[in-house]
Amino acid sequence: MSNFKKISKMEYYKKLVMKECQRNRILVTKWNEGGGGQALVIQREIEIPIPTNILNLGWCFHEIGHVVHNHIWRKKSYVQEYEAEIYALNKLKELGFKSYVLYEYNAKWHVIRTLIKSHNKGYSMTKVPLEITQWLAEGKFGINILLWDQDYLIKLNGNINSIKDIVLTYYKRKKPL
Repeated sequence: MSNFKKISKMEYYKKLVMKECQRNRILVTKWNEGGGGQALVIQREIEIPIPTNILNLGWCFHEIGHVVHNHIWRKKSYVQEYEAEIYALNKLKELGFKSYVLYEYNAKWHVIRTLIKSHNKGYSMTKVPLEITQWLAEGKFGINILLWDQDYLIKLNGNINSIKDIVLTYYKRKKPL
């Protein structure tokens, strides 16, 4: 007879998150049932989704990444989001999750959405660090993608030889999908 108690995937994921929080002296103040999260960097506190799947687990590590990188608005928001996503992806890889690629697509999309918001505020895309554009262009989920973002079709074209080649194109949606 085994002395090991079988625990659910969610309980296992929560233990991984709590271990990472303890290692970095971060307090989880709320587990969100509906997903989403936020990091209160100065207080070293996070609100995170209940990690029921790889996406929510990655999001938990993403919020931990904000605290670890001390993101208190000294950097552009897309740089902060990129650093938090890289932290989450590295943590998933370190823990041996081969399904981290499922999270990687969402991570890249999250950084792209943050870039679009910066672009809409008038920030020049030529100032985006090459490291970020190269990461967006890597692998299966490269930057040459076409996606709807609310009412706009975003066409992202990238030539990673030059950051000036990154172009965001908007097409007004004629009818709701």
